[in-house]
Amino acid sequence: MPSSPERPRASPASLRLGVVAIDDAIEALSKQPPLPGGDERSSAAFQMLASRKEEIEASFGGALDWQELPGRHGCRICTDLPGGWKSPEADWPDMQDRMIEALIRLENALRKPVQELNV
Repeated sequence: MPSSPERPRASPASLRLGVVAIDDAIEALSKQPPLPGGDERSSAAFQMLASRKEEIEASFGGALDWQELPGRHGCRICTDLPGGWKSPEADWPDMQDRMIEALIRLENALRKPVQELNV
């Protein structure tokens, strides 16, 4: 009997941390692969994370900007930092330190909630 082709398996939610150079925003992007149901899974993941907003923001140490991004196979949770790429070059080392510190806090705040996503 011929075997049937296997359906692609959904992968767990992933977390990508990054720095947006234009305005010095620190962001976490939870991205679902573009498989059938990806938009629904992305929205479900965002809603699960948003249900833990107070816990995540308390762990981060401040308010975050929650962006669902419908139709984009992902969601964004981010924060803006003072300064930017147009700042004087002499300010860059302090700005880079703030960016690194914010990335670490954001990753720490989201690690467990993202690992616990079941979408």
